[in-house]
Amino acid sequence: MRLLFFGLVLLLMVGIVTASDPWAGYIPANLSGTEPLTVQFTDISYASPTAWTWWFRNITPGNNTAIIFNTTQNPVQTFMRGNYSIWLESMNDYGSNTTPNLVFVNVSAATFAPVSNFTGNRTLLNTGEYVQFTDLSTNAPTNWTWSYQPDSLPGTGTVFSYAQNPQYPFTENDYGNVWTITLKTTNANGTSTFNRPNYITVRDITPPYNVTGLTMVSHTKTTILWSWTKPYYNHVNDTAKYMTYRDGVWLQNLSAATLSVLWTGLTENTAYVMGVRSVDIYDNANPYTVNATGSTIAIVPVADFTASNLHPTQTEVVTFTDTSTNAPTSWQWNFIGTNWSYHPTTRNVSLSFNGVGEYITVELTAANEGGSNTTTRIAYIHITGIPVIPVSSFTQDILTGPIPFTVHFTDLSTNTPTTWTWNFGDGGFSYTKNPTHVYTVAGTYSATVQACNAGGCNTSAGTIITPYTPAPTTVPTTAPITTATTAPYSTSAGYSPHMRNMAVTPLATVPIERLNNITEALFGGWNETNQTPNWEPVITNSVAVYTDFLGPVAFLLIFLIPFGMMWLAHGNMKLLSILGIIVGLFVNAYLPANYAAAAIICIVVAAATLVWSLFK
Repeated sequence: MRLLFFGLVLLLMVGIVTASDPWAGYIPANLSGTEPLTVQFTDISYASPTAWTWWFRNITPGNNTAIIFNTTQNPVQTFMRGNYSIWLESMNDYGSNTTPNLVFVNVSAATFAPVSNFTGNRTLLNTGEYVQFTDLSTNAPTNWTWSYQPDSLPGTGTVFSYAQNPQYPFTENDYGNVWTITLKTTNANGTSTFNRPNYITVRDITPPYNVTGLTMVSHTKTTILWSWTKPYYNHVNDTAKYMTYRDGVWLQNLSAATLSVLWTGLTENTAYVMGVRSVDIYDNANPYTVNATGSTIAIVPVADFTASNLHPTQTEVVTFTDTSTNAPTSWQWNFIGTNWSYHPTTRNVSLSFNGVGEYITVELTAANEGGSNTTTRIAYIHITGIPVIPVSSFTQDILTGPIPFTVHFTDLSTNTPTTWTWNFGDGGFSYTKNPTHVYTVAGTYSATVQACNAGGCNTSAGTIITPYTPAPTTVPTTAPITTATTAPYSTSAGYSPHMRNMAVTPLATVPIERLNNITEALFGGWNETNQTPNWEPVITNSVAVYTDFLGPVAFLLIFLIPFGMMWLAHGNMKLLSILGIIVGLFVNAYLPANYAAAAIICIVVAAATLVWSLFK
């Protein structure tokens, strides 16, 4: 019997090991170095994984984004500067497992001396103009020294900045020379110097004055005529041409004798910006642009309007809404009755009228810079005494269906009702125009709507709505090997909420699908807060393995194995029996109710063993 007992335990342990999730693991070839750093990763996952997902996260401040970098078993990855946490997810047919992201690859910057280089935004300039120098050096220099010297005096360089990207003005003291610019950069690994000979030429001229008096002379719907005044000069170099711009974009060059320009093909009712710069005989432009704004004439509007009600009663307010096109900027309304008229100038007008039976003529004139247009509607509004009673009618999207049965109703009543009362026939009502109703009890119901206005109310004929009870659905079942009785699952009564007509199979034939289910089985699958199972059973060959069953069985195995081993070794059974009684009492007091039977077995076995050891 003892050998059979240990054999069953061994078979259970083999089943646990051979059919399980993989245990993810890997070995990196190296963990640190300078960029670019290439690392070979070797998979050592257990339990024969068939798929792999490799992740890294650059935890350098400002990054920290998880990225999949490979899905092969043994990848090679190149890392640039940063600090990377690495983890592997291994997968097979039974599930997946992920390593902790505690392995770090640290990549530092390459340690090289800088290589100096730079550029400037201009090389030909007038006195007083700036040059913006931009450092293009590589290998991360930490210090910069900029100097210039005239080509006629080599070796006499003058330092003008220690900034990385300086801006330097060449003044009148610098004119007449061609300058060599030198950049010296350093870092912890060395120094580099770079020269650009004959790089900057400073001319002894002053930019020309700009034009004055730029203005729009005239305009049409598609043209604008611009003019300006010839600039004054402070040197002998006359203006050679004018650069012109439209909305900040260069358009064309004009001769110095041209003092106006006509733009054609423009869009109606649109604003434009004209810009002009003076350019001298050396092609040296004034650095500033003189701007002026003008616009084309608007298209004449086409007047139009609508009214909210053409047959109002004496108390109703009618709203007249402007729908004119071509962007009018002013409106003139004329409302003409039998012995009166009204002339508002707002865009939209709301009015109420007196005089039952009177007809009102409405006229609207819409205008803008391009002109005006008038629309007249004679006898447009007719004032009535009492509204016509509505004629109630409606439609619905469906007439029959299984409960709960939702129906959408749409009002089709005429003569402008203002209120609605829906009776759905099942005791339900609604007062909206187009309601939705849910029938929850099967039957035959007549739905109606009563539509009302100031003239009275009218109720529609009934429409038959037939919700019905759906037929029950038959679910085929598989006969279990044995069936446990159904018991109320109250934890206070000692029942487990998992014991619900379970098909029970002997433990030795139950495959263990997931290795970590053993942990869940040891500590129970019942959530006291939600009163619901923590996880669903794993279904294999129509057998449900529940934690309420595996937990106590696993506990008994762990408890009884040491007794058997101590018995075979003729050990101190008294001490072991006392410990067994204490453990059984603790389990019965603190673990869920489904452990009670296992705890009682432990106490009985331990007590019997203690008595036997005292009197043997």
